Amino acid sequence: MEKISYFILKVVIVSGLVLLVSVLGANWYIHFTQPSYQMYEYTVRIHNASSYGGGPGTDILVPLPMIGGETEIFPEERVQYKTFGDWKSILVMTDDGKMLALQSMDANLTDVSAGFTMARVVDDGGITSDDLSLSPVIDASEKAPDSQGPGQCSPHALTLVYVPESIQPLSDNAPPLGIEIELAVLDYRLYGSVTVSADTRGRVPVPIRAFTRRSSTEGGGLNWSCVN
Repeated sequence: MEKISYFILKVVIVSGLVLLVSVLGANWYIHFTQPSYQMYEYTVRIHNASSYGGGPGTDILVPLPMIGGETEIFPEERVQYKTFGDWKSILVMTDDGKMLALQSMDANLTDVSAGFTMARVVDDGGITSDDLSLSPVIDASEKAPDSQGPGQCSPHALTLVYVPESIQPLSDNAPPLGIEIELAVLDYRLYGSVTVSADTRGRVPVPIRAFTRRSSTEGGGLNWSCVN
């Protein structure tokens, strides 16, 4: 009986060791041999568009998210011909480079919130806000009309949107168009917003502010802080 008990004990111990090695081995394999992914989110919001009319195929152009200054974050199939209510997205070439057009499929414009998401393999060393940009990046000497951002953050860079002449107010008291653009990945965020008055059309500079998520000194947790 003692031999049987001893044998069972050895089986249990060996089985436990095998299970432990298997778990540790699987954990090592997942963390050190398999690629890690980061989720990228790009959002464009256009406010007060319902107070304006436009011709057929009215395009508002917004920047494209980039990483490393040269690589588009989203492949063409992730951003081309997506629909958001009465709007669809189209890639276009401009004098300032490639941009993303939000095209209204109705002469009566509507507000829009367009979102694009994608998981990408993490590059060696990870990323920082300096690796992210919204293209085209234009010269800082160009003035942005009535632009604003959260808090008192200084602009990180300057990009642009394009509002065509065909977009006209439906009444004399129509509120100005508001355009927001935001790129978020992990603990980093680029954000820009601009108010476009009825007499401002064409190229509209937009200041971009950068944020990182840091531990709060009060009560713990994470808060967004400016990156200047």
